Amino acid sequence: DGKALASTQLGDITTKFMKEHFPDIVNYEFTATMENKLDSIENGSVSAEEVLSEFYTGFEKSLEDSKQIKRVDISQTYEESDVICDKCGAKMVYKSGRFGKFLACPSYPKCKNTMPLDKNGNVAVKKESKIQPAGFKCEECGGEMLIRHGAYGTFFACENYPKCKFTKQMVTELDAKCPKCSSKILVRHGRKNSLFYSCENYPKCDFSSWDMPLAERCPECNGMLYYRKSQKSVICKNKPCTYKREQEMTVLE
Repeated sequence: DGKALASTQLGDITTKFMKEHFPDIVNYEFTATMENKLDSIENGSVSAEEVLSEFYTGFEKSLEDSKQIKRVDISQTYEESDVICDKCGAKMVYKSGRFGKFLACPSYPKCKNTMPLDKNGNVAVKKESKIQPAGFKCEECGGEMLIRHGAYGTFFACENYPKCKFTKQMVTELDAKCPKCSSKILVRHGRKNSLFYSCENYPKCDFSSWDMPLAERCPECNGMLYYRKSQKSVICKNKPCTYKREQEMTVLE
Protein backbone atom coordinates (compact mmCIF):
# COMPACT_ATOMS: atom_id res chain seq x y z
CA ASP A 1 0.00 0.00 0.00
CA GLY A 2 2.15 2.86 -1.28
CA LYS A 3 5.62 2.19 0.18
CA ALA A 4 4.32 -0.01 3.03
CA LEU A 5 3.62 -3.74 2.92
CA ALA A 6 0.03 -4.75 3.66
CA SER A 7 -1.26 -8.26 4.30
CA THR A 8 -3.94 -9.77 2.09
CA GLN A 9 -7.07 -11.47 3.43
CA LEU A 10 -5.60 -14.83 2.49
CA GLY A 11 -2.43 -13.89 4.38
CA ASP A 12 -4.41 -12.96 7.50
CA ILE A 13 -6.33 -16.26 7.41
CA THR A 14 -3.14 -18.28 6.94
CA THR A 15 -1.34 -16.46 9.77
CA LYS A 16 -4.27 -16.95 12.14
CA PHE A 17 -4.41 -20.66 11.28
CA MET A 18 -0.66 -21.11 11.86
CA LYS A 19 -0.69 -19.28 15.20
CA GLU A 20 -3.63 -21.31 16.48
CA HIS A 21 -2.44 -24.76 15.42
CA PHE A 22 1.36 -24.48 15.11
CA PRO A 23 2.31 -22.03 17.90
CA ASP A 24 5.62 -23.78 18.58
CA ILE A 25 7.08 -22.94 15.18
CA VAL A 26 5.39 -19.60 14.40
CA ASN A 27 7.48 -17.51 16.79
CA TYR A 28 10.85 -15.78 16.88
CA GLU A 29 12.28 -18.08 19.58
CA PHE A 30 11.85 -21.13 17.36
CA THR A 31 13.80 -19.46 14.55
CA ALA A 32 16.64 -18.39 16.84
CA THR A 33 16.83 -21.80 18.54
CA MET A 34 16.81 -23.66 15.23
CA GLU A 35 19.66 -21.49 13.92
CA ASN A 36 21.73 -22.45 16.97
CA LYS A 37 20.93 -26.13 16.44
CA LEU A 38 21.94 -25.91 12.78
CA ASP A 39 25.24 -24.38 13.88
CA SER A 40 25.68 -27.31 16.28
CA ILE A 41 25.12 -29.75 13.43
CA GLU A 42 27.73 -27.92 11.36
CA ASN A 43 30.40 -28.04 14.07
CA GLY A 44 29.65 -31.71 14.81
CA SER A 45 28.42 -31.43 18.41
CA VAL A 46 25.03 -32.90 17.53
CA SER A 47 23.67 -34.96 14.62
CA ALA A 48 21.01 -33.86 12.13
CA GLU A 49 18.95 -36.95 13.02
CA GLU A 50 18.80 -35.90 16.70
CA VAL A 51 17.64 -32.37 15.85
CA LEU A 52 15.02 -33.57 13.37
CA SER A 53 13.74 -36.26 15.74
CA GLU A 54 13.35 -33.75 18.57
CA PHE A 55 11.52 -31.29 16.30
CA TYR A 56 9.20 -33.85 14.71
CA THR A 57 7.99 -35.30 18.04
CA GLY A 58 5.85 -32.24 18.77
CA PHE A 59 5.28 -31.23 15.17
CA GLU A 60 3.75 -34.60 14.23
CA LYS A 61 0.98 -34.23 16.83
CA SER A 62 0.19 -30.65 15.69
CA LEU A 63 0.09 -31.83 12.10
CA GLU A 64 -2.35 -34.67 12.86
CA ASP A 65 -4.60 -32.38 14.93
CA SER A 66 -4.73 -29.81 12.12
CA LYS A 67 -6.09 -32.42 9.70
CA GLN A 68 -9.30 -32.63 11.73
CA ILE A 69 -10.05 -28.91 11.35
CA LYS A 70 -12.88 -27.91 9.05
CA ARG A 71 -11.66 -26.45 5.79
CA VAL A 72 -12.06 -22.69 5.34
CA ASP A 73 -13.81 -21.55 2.18
CA ILE A 74 -11.42 -18.81 1.11
CA SER A 75 -13.83 -17.52 -1.55
CA GLN A 76 -16.19 -16.36 1.19
CA THR A 77 -13.56 -14.07 2.69
CA TYR A 78 -13.00 -11.84 -0.34
CA GLU A 79 -14.41 -8.33 -0.29
CA GLU A 80 -17.38 -7.97 -2.60
CA SER A 81 -17.54 -5.06 -5.07
CA ASP A 82 -20.43 -3.30 -6.79
CA VAL A 83 -19.15 -4.34 -10.21
CA ILE A 84 -21.25 -6.94 -12.02
CA CYS A 85 -19.49 -9.68 -13.98
CA ASP A 86 -20.31 -9.05 -17.63
CA LYS A 87 -20.13 -12.78 -18.41
CA CYS A 88 -22.28 -14.43 -15.72
CA GLY A 89 -23.93 -11.61 -13.74
CA ALA A 90 -22.30 -12.31 -10.34
CA LYS A 91 -20.86 -9.55 -8.18
CA MET A 92 -17.09 -9.34 -8.69
CA VAL A 93 -14.77 -9.64 -5.68
CA TYR A 94 -11.41 -8.02 -4.93
CA LYS A 95 -8.31 -10.21 -5.15
CA SER A 96 -4.59 -9.56 -5.03
CA GLY A 97 -1.98 -10.75 -7.51
CA ARG A 98 1.57 -10.07 -8.61
CA PHE A 99 0.60 -6.68 -10.02
CA GLY A 100 -1.70 -5.57 -7.21
CA LYS A 101 -5.47 -5.73 -6.70
CA PHE A 102 -7.89 -6.80 -9.40
CA LEU A 103 -11.52 -7.90 -9.69
CA ALA A 104 -12.38 -11.55 -10.22
CA CYS A 105 -15.61 -13.45 -10.61
CA PRO A 106 -16.57 -15.41 -7.44
CA SER A 107 -17.91 -18.22 -9.66
CA TYR A 108 -14.39 -19.35 -10.57
CA PRO A 109 -13.60 -21.87 -12.06
CA LYS A 110 -16.97 -21.93 -13.86
CA CYS A 111 -16.44 -18.28 -14.79
CA LYS A 112 -12.84 -17.05 -15.15
CA ASN A 113 -13.62 -13.40 -15.86
CA THR A 114 -11.25 -10.80 -14.36
CA MET A 115 -10.95 -7.01 -14.58
CA PRO A 116 -7.83 -4.89 -13.95
CA LEU A 117 -7.95 -1.93 -11.57
CA ASP A 118 -6.15 1.40 -11.94
CA LYS A 119 -4.08 3.07 -9.19
CA ASN A 120 -7.26 4.62 -7.74
CA GLY A 121 -9.01 1.25 -7.42
CA ASN A 122 -11.38 1.84 -10.33
CA VAL A 123 -11.94 -0.57 -13.20
CA ALA A 124 -9.22 0.18 -15.74
CA VAL A 125 -10.52 1.05 -19.18
CA LYS A 126 -8.72 -0.91 -21.85
CA LYS A 127 -7.33 1.19 -24.66
CA GLU A 128 -8.57 -0.21 -27.92
CA SER A 129 -5.79 -0.29 -30.45
CA LYS A 130 -6.69 0.59 -34.00
CA ILE A 131 -6.75 -2.52 -36.16
CA GLN A 132 -4.57 -2.09 -39.22
CA PRO A 133 -4.98 -4.16 -42.38
CA ALA A 134 -1.80 -5.88 -43.56
CA GLY A 135 -2.58 -5.41 -47.24
CA PHE A 136 -2.64 -9.07 -48.27
CA LYS A 137 -4.94 -12.10 -48.02
CA CYS A 138 -4.82 -15.12 -45.70
CA GLU A 139 -3.13 -18.07 -47.37
CA GLU A 140 -5.61 -20.55 -45.86
CA CYS A 141 -9.09 -18.96 -46.06
CA GLY A 142 -8.67 -15.84 -48.21
CA GLY A 143 -9.67 -13.43 -45.42
CA GLU A 144 -7.97 -10.11 -44.79
CA MET A 145 -4.75 -10.30 -42.80
CA LEU A 146 -4.45 -7.85 -39.90
CA ILE A 147 -1.47 -6.44 -38.00
CA ARG A 148 -1.47 -7.68 -34.41
CA HIS A 149 0.81 -7.17 -31.42
CA GLY A 150 1.83 -9.91 -29.00
CA ALA A 151 4.45 -10.97 -26.45
CA TYR A 152 6.96 -11.77 -29.21
CA GLY A 153 6.46 -8.57 -31.19
CA THR A 154 4.29 -7.62 -34.15
CA PHE A 155 2.79 -10.30 -36.39
CA PHE A 156 0.07 -10.87 -39.00
CA ALA A 157 -3.15 -12.73 -38.16
CA CYS A 158 -6.28 -13.64 -40.11
CA GLU A 159 -9.40 -11.52 -39.52
CA ASN A 160 -11.44 -14.74 -39.19
CA TYR A 161 -9.76 -15.84 -35.95
CA PRO A 162 -10.64 -18.14 -34.12
CA LYS A 163 -12.21 -19.98 -37.07
CA CYS A 164 -8.98 -19.47 -38.98
CA LYS A 165 -5.82 -19.46 -36.88
CA PHE A 166 -3.35 -18.68 -39.64
CA THR A 167 -0.60 -16.29 -38.55
CA LYS A 168 2.58 -15.01 -40.14
CA GLN A 169 5.57 -13.47 -38.48
CA MET A 170 6.44 -9.90 -39.38
CA VAL A 171 10.17 -9.88 -40.03
CA THR A 172 12.81 -7.21 -40.51
CA GLU A 173 15.55 -7.85 -43.04
CA LEU A 174 19.15 -6.76 -42.57
CA ASP A 175 21.36 -5.37 -45.32
CA ALA A 176 23.94 -8.03 -44.46
CA LYS A 177 23.85 -11.40 -46.24
CA CYS A 178 24.17 -14.78 -44.55
CA PRO A 179 27.88 -15.70 -44.39
CA LYS A 180 27.05 -19.38 -44.98
CA CYS A 181 24.60 -19.30 -47.92
CA SER A 182 24.35 -15.59 -48.93
CA SER A 183 20.59 -15.50 -48.24
CA LYS A 184 18.77 -12.79 -46.28
CA ILE A 185 19.34 -12.37 -42.54
CA LEU A 186 16.15 -11.77 -40.55
CA VAL A 187 15.51 -10.28 -37.10
CA ARG A 188 13.91 -12.87 -34.82
CA HIS A 189 12.19 -12.59 -31.45
CA GLY A 190 12.94 -15.18 -28.78
CA ARG A 191 11.72 -15.74 -25.23
CA LYS A 192 11.03 -12.68 -23.10
CA ASN A 193 11.15 -10.60 -26.30
CA SER A 194 14.88 -11.17 -26.73
CA LEU A 195 16.37 -10.42 -30.16
CA PHE A 196 18.58 -12.58 -32.33
CA TYR A 197 19.44 -12.78 -36.01
CA SER A 198 19.27 -15.82 -38.27
CA CYS A 199 19.24 -16.92 -41.89
CA GLU A 200 15.88 -16.90 -43.68
CA ASN A 201 16.51 -20.52 -44.74
CA TYR A 202 16.55 -21.87 -41.18
CA PRO A 203 16.67 -24.81 -40.39
CA LYS A 204 18.37 -25.72 -43.71
CA CYS A 205 20.94 -23.06 -42.88
CA ASP A 206 21.83 -22.89 -39.18
CA PHE A 207 23.44 -19.42 -39.10
CA SER A 208 22.29 -17.34 -36.13
CA SER A 209 23.79 -14.62 -33.94
CA TRP A 210 22.88 -12.63 -30.81
CA ASP A 211 25.01 -9.74 -32.19
CA MET A 212 23.62 -7.82 -35.17
CA PRO A 213 25.40 -8.72 -38.45
CA LEU A 214 26.52 -5.75 -40.55
CA ALA A 215 26.90 -5.32 -44.32
CA GLU A 216 30.27 -3.65 -43.72
CA ARG A 217 33.28 -5.96 -44.04
CA CYS A 218 36.21 -6.18 -41.65
CA PRO A 219 39.06 -3.88 -42.85
CA GLU A 220 41.66 -6.37 -41.62
CA CYS A 221 40.41 -9.81 -42.76
CA ASN A 222 37.34 -8.97 -44.91
CA GLY A 223 35.15 -11.08 -42.63
CA MET A 224 31.66 -10.22 -41.39
CA LEU A 225 31.36 -7.49 -38.77
CA TYR A 226 28.83 -7.53 -35.93
CA TYR A 227 27.43 -4.86 -33.64
CA ARG A 228 27.54 -5.89 -29.97
CA LYS A 229 25.02 -3.73 -28.13
CA SER A 230 26.23 -4.56 -24.60
CA GLN A 231 29.71 -3.20 -25.42
CA LYS A 232 28.57 -0.51 -27.90
CA SER A 233 31.18 -1.72 -30.32
CA VAL A 234 31.67 -3.22 -33.78
CA ILE A 235 33.60 -6.50 -33.71
CA CYS A 236 34.95 -9.18 -36.01
CA LYS A 237 34.45 -12.78 -34.93
CA ASN A 238 36.85 -14.37 -37.43
CA LYS A 239 39.68 -16.03 -35.58
CA PRO A 240 42.45 -15.03 -35.12
CA CYS A 241 41.30 -11.54 -36.21
CA THR A 242 40.81 -9.22 -33.23
CA TYR A 243 39.38 -6.17 -34.98
CA LYS A 244 37.17 -4.05 -32.74
CA ARG A 245 36.08 -0.42 -32.57
CA GLU A 246 33.80 1.51 -30.25
CA GLN A 247 30.66 2.74 -31.97
CA GLU A 248 27.06 3.20 -30.92
CA MET A 249 24.41 2.04 -33.38
CA THR A 250 20.66 1.51 -33.50
CA VAL A 251 19.69 -2.13 -33.16
CA LEU A 252 17.07 -3.23 -35.69
CA GLU A 253 14.05 -4.90 -34.11
